[in-house]
Amino acid sequence: MRISQSVIIDYTIGKIRKQKSREPTKGLFRMMPCLLLCAFLIPPTSAQEPSSFRQNKIIVGTELDYPPYSFLDKNNHPAGLNIDLTLAIAEVMELDVEIRIGPWNEIRDALHSGEIDVIAGMYYSPERDEQVDFSPPFARIHHSAFARDDTPDIQSEEELRGKTLIVMRGDIMHDDIMEKHLSNDLIVTDTQAQALHLLAAGRGDFVLAARLPGLFWIRTLHLRNLKCVGPLLHPSDYCFAVNEGNNALLGHFVDGMSVVKTMGRFKEITDQWLGVLEPWSIFKWEIIQYAVYALLFALLLAIAATLWIRSLKRMVAARTEALDNEIREHLHDKERIEHLNRILLAIRNVNQLITKEKYPARLLQKTCELLIETRGYYRSMILVCDQENNLREMYSSGFNSDSERMLAQLRAGKFPHCVQACFSRQEVCVMENPAIECPDCVYSTLHEKSSSISAPLQYNHDVYGALVVTVPNRFARDSQEHELLREIADDVAFVLHSIQTQIRHESLEKKFADVMKTTSDAVIASDLDGLITAWNPGAENLYGYPHEDILGKSIRTLIPQQLHKQHASMLEQVLKTGSIQGFETERIHRDGRSIPVELTVNLQLDPQSRPIGYVGIQRDITERKLAEIERERLLSAIEQAAEIIVITGVDGTIQYVNPAFEQITGYSRQEVIGNNPRILKSGKQDEVFYKNLWDTIVNGNIWQGRLINKKKDGVLYTEEATISPVRDASGVIVNFVAAKRDITREIQLEDQLRHSQKMEAIGALAGGIAHDFNNMLMVILGYGKMALSQLPQDDPIYHDLREIYKAGERAASLTNQLLAFSRKQITQPEIMDLNRLLHDFEKMLRRMLGEDIDIRIIAQPDLGNIKADPGQIDQVIMNLAVNARDAMPQGGKFVLETKNVELDRDYAESHLEVESGKYVLLACSDTGCGIAKDIQAKIFDPFFTTKKTGKGTGLGLSTVYGIVKQNGGNITVYSELDKGTTFKIYFPRIDEDIADSPKESAQMENLQGSETILIVEDEKNVRRYVEKTLSLNGYSVFTASCRDEAIIRCNEMQSPIDLLLTDVVLPQSSGKVIADALLQRQPNLKVIFMSGYTDNAIVHHNVLDENVNFLQKPFTPDVLLKKVRSVLGR
Repeated sequence: MRISQSVIIDYTIGKIRKQKSREPTKGLFRMMPCLLLCAFLIPPTSAQEPSSFRQNKIIVGTELDYPPYSFLDKNNHPAGLNIDLTLAIAEVMELDVEIRIGPWNEIRDALHSGEIDVIAGMYYSPERDEQVDFSPPFARIHHSAFARDDTPDIQSEEELRGKTLIVMRGDIMHDDIMEKHLSNDLIVTDTQAQALHLLAAGRGDFVLAARLPGLFWIRTLHLRNLKCVGPLLHPSDYCFAVNEGNNALLGHFVDGMSVVKTMGRFKEITDQWLGVLEPWSIFKWEIIQYAVYALLFALLLAIAATLWIRSLKRMVAARTEALDNEIREHLHDKERIEHLNRILLAIRNVNQLITKEKYPARLLQKTCELLIETRGYYRSMILVCDQENNLREMYSSGFNSDSERMLAQLRAGKFPHCVQACFSRQEVCVMENPAIECPDCVYSTLHEKSSSISAPLQYNHDVYGALVVTVPNRFARDSQEHELLREIADDVAFVLHSIQTQIRHESLEKKFADVMKTTSDAVIASDLDGLITAWNPGAENLYGYPHEDILGKSIRTLIPQQLHKQHASMLEQVLKTGSIQGFETERIHRDGRSIPVELTVNLQLDPQSRPIGYVGIQRDITERKLAEIERERLLSAIEQAAEIIVITGVDGTIQYVNPAFEQITGYSRQEVIGNNPRILKSGKQDEVFYKNLWDTIVNGNIWQGRLINKKKDGVLYTEEATISPVRDASGVIVNFVAAKRDITREIQLEDQLRHSQKMEAIGALAGGIAHDFNNMLMVILGYGKMALSQLPQDDPIYHDLREIYKAGERAASLTNQLLAFSRKQITQPEIMDLNRLLHDFEKMLRRMLGEDIDIRIIAQPDLGNIKADPGQIDQVIMNLAVNARDAMPQGGKFVLETKNVELDRDYAESHLEVESGKYVLLACSDTGCGIAKDIQAKIFDPFFTTKKTGKGTGLGLSTVYGIVKQNGGNITVYSELDKGTTFKIYFPRIDEDIADSPKESAQMENLQGSETILIVEDEKNVRRYVEKTLSLNGYSVFTASCRDEAIIRCNEMQSPIDLLLTDVVLPQSSGKVIADALLQRQPNLKVIFMSGYTDNAIVHHNVLDENVNFLQKPFTPDVLLKKVRSVLGR
């Protein structure tokens, strides 16, 4: 319902008159809140109503069990300061609100999800301010630590560290504990009452909670064994809160709170609820006081009744005079109400301006103009100053050209007395009649018949300037006028504080971002939990992690396990001191290598100077460490060098020799110092040789050459020597220093190398003699294995035999490589899908190549099948991957790609042994160093390698070439230096489907047997080895060296043969012929062929015939026994 302004004022003044008739001296002041309420509720004709909020219901949430601010009363209705303040604001702003009360965590989540619009009572913090918008605080609440009666008092918050703390879930103290890492042993409850109950029952050490609600629950729940200990903790602003950006709704609650404060209703609400914990004796005293007042009033009435008749005439005259005064006061009050109404409207407009205006300068200027437009003030100005009260900016309104002199002085930093007093006292300062009080002030000429009021722009303890206004003289000492003005000044100060904080943060963030981008050092930021929050390019270069892979991970990812405690200790020191510099330690690169670094770590603080994380600058000191090591090495080189160091005087007398000299020559230092180096002469070099040497060095030149010397025991040795003159500062030779290296062993190795090269040439013929070589290897490996199995591991001979066995295995591997290149390896091809093979092989590739190499597989979905030996294809991929890894020591990409292709006739004619048709392409590419054009034609040659000695046999690519050719394929290479290499392998495409994989048989536990076995082997040692192995395991064994002998043995045997174990290649016959002959006589005979070489008897084009049992030489006893048992068990 809308009521005209005049009706409300008349009604209100009528109430005042009635009050004055009862209490003439105090009635008007007691009714002032009513007047202010009525005045504010009368909106100007130009104002716009918040129709959207009046039409829609606003859901306001507040916390359960948080007395005296919000709780359920005995009727289960919401009650408390938050409830009454919300309803008072809704009443004056004509808002339709619904109040919901619940556990704090649920209320907080409901605001974020949009289920409620406003929270009545939320503590302000910078972290929360990022998600919600806060009103100015309507209460400032302190928190306390509560403990049991037997707990000693505490002096500071630090004494809580490490204790078992109990807090309410989501409470500001919960957030504070987590930010400061006060305790790792935390008990969280849904309400403060639950927390105090647990503490009283003996759980935990302390409860951290708001002081007033805590005292309420202790009294209400009769928890007599609890007390409040230590200093007040974490003073927090208690505010209304809305979701980020909902400024319009927040503005109405801010305006409403200003009105409620001005009416005095806010004080009534806070007095009502915040006095609930006062001792009851206070109320008892008030009752007595009121009783006394009542008795005095009754006594006065009795006296008045007695004197009424006598004083009637005087009362009539007095009443007449009072009515005249009341009329005059009415006019004065009406004018004052109108003035306060304009002030309240100004507050409302300023608050709305703060929530809407984005630009600070325009906001401050409009504030000054609003104060003038509402006709509340004659003039207004805002002075923005720095920390030393030097003027930075000035905004004004209401001044004319006569004010220019005064404004010029203000711009020059010359403040009037009233402003200076405002700064010094940090309170509202009033200057009545400045023209009289400050006649020398240029500002005073502007204040005729008016007064100046100055209010500091103060937020917390920081003063940002002053708000100076001009008002009529009669309001100069009005406390409510001062309170309203101070509220506007506080709002403006809050804006200036926010602007300054934002500018400071943006500046710091920009500086930090610039440093992050430009510095070559690693700059890494982490939160208090150690999770990485910032990662600059320098960190990426240092550790190898892109920022998208490392952000959010623990900083311990970079720290070796053994240094975790050191890191924790360092952070504790940073928390205490704020920073640490020049700390040397080690970190881990992504590839696993250790990096020496120098750390500078600073504590990162929020605007309230609370720690929120760490910022560390990490510098790679690898080069410095290497330089230090090099310097130390140089300093100790003379003593620790493996080479001989000899220092002599200019006459050749030995002055110093190092331990290497003693070790190599056999002479002690004491034996040679003072002697001439000629004691080492061997007689193998003549005097002319030594004369040339001496002439060279005495003339200031360096001599290099070989010396044949003699040790103390007479043994000759050859050394490579460099003898240099040593000059002093003036250039005069003062010493000679000789650095000599014993190369006797190197000369021997050179001879061995030449011999080895001859042997490598001979090794090219090894493929043709693989059969005999495998026979010998099988004897070595077989008997070696049997010997090892019969010796305890602590036997001295065991390790010698083990080395012999390992050498045999290496020889067998080399033989297989030779067979692969010469295409003599026996294969068991099958229909296969290359895509599936690559998928199964990928994990092993990643382990083998390491993290620095990015492996990518590009597989064509409808890839055709090929027929090849899977083991050989694995070997091809493995060899190419190893070559790629060696070509990319700093990392790179290795790409495997499959594709269906068709090779036309032109391609086939330009490539040897290639037919046109359908193929499956396997391309293997790397981004390595590439292969020079002049050696690409040699890379498939056996024993050709570009690697250092001992790093490869030169059979890798030749093996790949042989396997590809053996499986009917073709291989080509494309390479450019510093760009990479691609091998393209073409396998014939097969139109057959992949057969089901046979089920693996169960593992055999018993390899022994009693069956009869005939062994046919022309090599005597092999025959004896196989016979011994089988005999030792229970089999009845007969042997033969050729076909005829085998037939004779078969005829002599009483019982049938269970198994024929025959070599494939035999003199004047073959194992296949013998097997066919015996199968005619004994069709159920089981046959196993063994060979180390291919033969057309059981293989065609090196492919093993189907259903043929085969043993590849060389084989061990275990392999032999498993194969025999497997065949006999079928």
